[in-house]
Amino acid sequence: MSAAAAFQDQTLQNLWLYLPTAYDLERELCRMELRALFPEEWEWEAAGFGRLAENATVEVPVAFLSQRDITVDRSPYLRQRIHIWKRAASPQALSAWLVEQKTDLDGFKFVYLKHPGIDLQYSEWVSISRSLGEAIQGTPDMKSPRWELAFLPFQGEWFLGLYQRSRIQWRTHNLKPMNNSHSLKTAIARSMVNLAVGPDLTKSFVDPCCGVGTVVIAALGLGLDVKGFDINRLVACQAMDNLKAMGWPPVVSIGDVHQLEGHWDAAVLDLPYGLFTPVKPGQVEALIRRARQIARRVVFLAFEDLRAVIEAAEFRIVDHCLVTRGRLIRHVYLCV
Repeated sequence: MSAAAAFQDQTLQNLWLYLPTAYDLERELCRMELRALFPEEWEWEAAGFGRLAENATVEVPVAFLSQRDITVDRSPYLRQRIHIWKRAASPQALSAWLVEQKTDLDGFKFVYLKHPGIDLQYSEWVSISRSLGEAIQGTPDMKSPRWELAFLPFQGEWFLGLYQRSRIQWRTHNLKPMNNSHSLKTAIARSMVNLAVGPDLTKSFVDPCCGVGTVVIAALGLGLDVKGFDINRLVACQAMDNLKAMGWPPVVSIGDVHQLEGHWDAAVLDLPYGLFTPVKPGQVEALIRRARQIARRVVFLAFEDLRAVIEAAEFRIVDHCLVTRGRLIRHVYLCV
């Protein structure tokens, strides 16, 4: 048992306070990804990311509590959280609990969280952190702390726990040498993979039209069992070069989605839209029907409303949102 777990309130062993953030144009996607990573529908409304009525204002919840462990490096929209040790009615009650537990932590530091929607002024934070620090038996370390702690007021209570933040290492995926102007942003690609697999990272994953490998690299970064294919030899070779340059295994092959052998748990399919090459009549419909045959759960990206086509291929649309990049608007469909 860790030193922290030794004095943690035993009723709160599996409780986290998540602090999501998203750019304005990505709020819909953020909410959709949260619904995929936290799939219990009963939790959505309380957490603040349930489905919205048409034309409703899209907001990202200030914070939400969950017993599901989604690490801070998983999502581009969940970059910090607090592993709750104690919830109480006041900061004074938190201090009393620390004294009661005879909390002994050497090398601790309190982190000031300036998060939108959380009303905690710096002067108040300084006063409370001094009081909580005096209740801990141990020496603080402001330069190289072993324990980063945080406290916040939320929904009429005060929460104290271990602060965890993302190092955003997936941003290095931007350094791949081969790119296309219409490729997904690195953060969006990571979110697409999260939509496809949900909370379970043991699923097998395929990108059957992978282009230069942006989504494949995102899936590899999440530790998934991945395969990527592209019918265009030049583009597939560019994806292979990207994987090699970044030290990833050679999981991309030249292949036609209509001739693939195998079946995967999840897939992402960025459908052609005729920007650089013409789309043949029936090509998109055929790709959607083929996706039904090779994967259990599929995320489609499209530049037009394809709900009727997707449902005609015997998919059930679980969720949907719009993602805007410049003047391009993509429909994102999560289907099973």
